[in-house]
Amino acid sequence: MNQRKAGVILSYIKMFLSGAVNLIYVPLLLFFLSKEEYGLYQLVGSIISYLMLMDFGLADTITRYYSNYAARNDTQGLRKLLSTAGVVYSTISALIIILGIILLWLGLPLYEKTLSVQELQTAKIVYYILLINVALVVPANIFKAVINAHQRFIFAQTLVIANTLLQPLVVCAVLFAHPSVVALVITQTLCNIGIILCNIYYCKKKLVISFEWAGMDRQILKETLLFSSLWFLVALVDQIFWRSGQLVLGAVVGTAAVAVYSITMQMQVLYGWFSVIISKVFLPRLSALAATGENREQLNAIFLKTSRLQTLISALLVSGFILVGKTFIFLWLGNGFEPAYTYGVILMLCFFIPSVQNTGLVILQATNKLGFYAAFYVSLAAVSLLVSFVLAHYYGGLGCAWATGIALLLGGLVMNVYYARMGIEMKGFWQSLIKIALITLLAGLIFYMIKRTWAVPPGWITFGLQVTLYTALWGGLMWLLGLNGYEKNLAKELWQYGLHLVRLRKRERSSI
Repeated sequence: MNQRKAGVILSYIKMFLSGAVNLIYVPLLLFFLSKEEYGLYQLVGSIISYLMLMDFGLADTITRYYSNYAARNDTQGLRKLLSTAGVVYSTISALIIILGIILLWLGLPLYEKTLSVQELQTAKIVYYILLINVALVVPANIFKAVINAHQRFIFAQTLVIANTLLQPLVVCAVLFAHPSVVALVITQTLCNIGIILCNIYYCKKKLVISFEWAGMDRQILKETLLFSSLWFLVALVDQIFWRSGQLVLGAVVGTAAVAVYSITMQMQVLYGWFSVIISKVFLPRLSALAATGENREQLNAIFLKTSRLQTLISALLVSGFILVGKTFIFLWLGNGFEPAYTYGVILMLCFFIPSVQNTGLVILQATNKLGFYAAFYVSLAAVSLLVSFVLAHYYGGLGCAWATGIALLLGGLVMNVYYARMGIEMKGFWQSLIKIALITLLAGLIFYMIKRTWAVPPGWITFGLQVTLYTALWGGLMWLLGLNGYEKNLAKELWQYGLHLVRLRKRERSSI
């Protein structure tokens, strides 16, 4: 199995593990911290996350250009690219500290009416710790970019999986001794430093990459900054859509509302990543195609193949959440978080089309045609933010969810027209989408009728049985009516790979 397929598999393993860990991790955080403290943590995190945009999409840009130079065997270009990126990242790190301090003092007055004096003091401490975190993590993205450009997805995803499992354990151990939001962010920062050191070691010792000074190339710098500026706008749009709700609710309602809405956003981000994973691993390949001359047939083939896989995964997730999501949130977090289900349904349905078409965005990224997308979505996000402020005063989190959801849906429909004009085949996508949607609707109706007669008391066991039943029902109908030959072969290969891992594990146990 090649690095790309293994990377996708490990990415999904990471997603499943992350979801499983969060089932325990979030309730534990709410046990050690109050609902208001957890909301404060999410609020400050939403503010500081805007500074993460100071990466300017440079990591993806480095991956793109690195893959481009590698495809042409341009060693000197690679060296100058890394030198240029090093200078740019050093500058960015300094700017993060300066702008972070300015942002704190400009933004603090917005929350003086909804946060207590103690909450404001704690927020400052947490903010400064996270500011240091960002100033370290952003420039370290150069190492992640190089690893991705070499398509070493197995190492990259294994490291993330290790962090997904170990960081919550370390955090909970620290919170058990010192239950405070300050202890939480300090521990997370130290864990991130450990990840950075691992990436540095891998680049220097395993990939034997030299980060020595090789001079600045003005042309590389110009092209890199131009491309990164467009990708920065794309990242800013995502930030506004997925983080602005917490900021708005923190200023209008309070930290308790932020806590509930942040649960929705966590589920939404996890849902989005299930589809993004597939398109992300194709960035090096698409960049190589662009470097050697665009092959429109190959680009369209990749788009249709990945969008079908993304549609299948998203259809199962969204329909499953609609059917059993309310039960899940109650079992997971208890009373007080019920609105997160309604917010989640709105956002998942509205985000469905953009989420299953993000390979089109990767194609635009690889072919350096992000201009329209960036300009359009920045305008759309700005309107969405303004509408969120208005609706939040009357409807709280529900108003934010509708403002964000409608903007996402509108954006997805407009981008369909743009993709078609750029030569991306959309007819095959919509034919696949309609067929998969109809099969999913059939599975959902059958499950709903079964569920109505379900007389077993609610609980985790019942919930697990319902999830298993619906997954099997949906999977069976999709196998019979929806999957093509490639998808069936891929499913068989994944099944065989899973059995292979189980056999290896049994052999390891028997040899001990």
